[in-house]
Amino acid sequence: MRRARLLIGSGGAARISRAIALASTAVAENMKFANFMPPTHPQRCGAFQPFADLVGEKTGGGVTVTLYNGGELGPVE
Repeated sequence: MRRARLLIGSGGAARISRAIALASTAVAENMKFANFMPPTHPQRCGAFQPFADLVGEKTGGGVTVTLYNGGELGPVE
């Protein structure tokens, strides 16, 4: 309880309000999901693709997830 008072007293409430306002206005129509696994890897087929499909289903197609496999977006640094 003491910590909550400290945050509000030090301008924490204003920062939280700004973060909520920014988060509510941000819209992602297409998310990029990059991984290092080949397209035939069981985890890609059993977890990543179902996740991408579920996001599209739950958002009514408002948000899509594009999978990039095997380092398609570039090397890991």
